[in-house]
Amino acid sequence: MDTPLLAEHRAANAVLAEYHGCLLPEKFSDAASEYRAARESVALFDTNWHAIFSLSGPDRVRYLNAVVSNDIKSVGEAYGTRALLLNPQGHILAELEVYALAEKLLVRTHASVRERTFATLDKYIIMDDVTLEDLTDQLGSFAVEGPQAGTVVAQACGLALEGFSEFANAELPIDGVPSHLLRRAWGRNHRSARASRVALAKHARQSSRGARRVHRHGHAQRASARSRHPVVPG
Repeated sequence: MDTPLLAEHRAANAVLAEYHGCLLPEKFSDAASEYRAARESVALFDTNWHAIFSLSGPDRVRYLNAVVSNDIKSVGEAYGTRALLLNPQGHILAELEVYALAEKLLVRTHASVRERTFATLDKYIIMDDVTLEDLTDQLGSFAVEGPQAGTVVAQACGLALEGFSEFANAELPIDGVPSHLLRRAWGRNHRSARASRVALAKHARQSSRGARRVHRHGHAQRASARSRHPVVPG
C-alpha cells in the first residue's frame, strides 16, 4: 500500500521503506536532526499505515458496542476511544480507534489487518441497520508532533488545542480540504504539548496539498517513521 503523500516524500528526497505492507519514509535527513525537531520544535509524520472504516445507520453505536471490548455507547459526539476487536477465544484481532462523528463512527486500525478487520466487522451485521464502508483508499493522514504542534495547527486551521482533549475530534477544512482533526497524545504525561499528536485525515488525492500548507506556515521538519513504525497486534 502506498501513502498518498508519496510524491511529496520523493520530492523531499526521502529514503522510503516498507513497514507492514505500507511504503513510508525511512528517513529525510539524519535520525538525530529528526528526533530533535520532534522533541524541541515540531515535526510532520506520515501516518498512512492506518486502515480507515466508517459505520453509519441508526444501529451503528449499538452494533459496534456489542462486538468490541470498550464501551462505545458512552462516547459522545466529537470524542473517541480505544477498543479491541477480539475473536470468540478472546484473542486480539485488531486494535481500534473509534471516533464519534455527527452521522457515523470513524474507525482506524493498522493497514496490515485491514481485510481481517473489515471481514470481522461485516460478519456480524445481520439484522442491524448498519452500513460498513472501507474508506482507506479515499482518506490519508499525517501527524503534527512536538511542543510547537499547537501553534502549527492553529495557523493551519484556526483551532486552538487548549481544551481540545485526548481523543477529541473536529470536522473542519484545512486549505479548503475537508478534514478530521484528531487529538492524540503519547508518553507518560499526556498533557504535555511535547507529546501531543494531531492527525488530519482528508481525501487522499488532496493530502499533499494540506501537508504543504502546514509545512509552510509552521516551518515543520519532516520526520520519518523509522523509530515509531506501528506495532501490529497478532
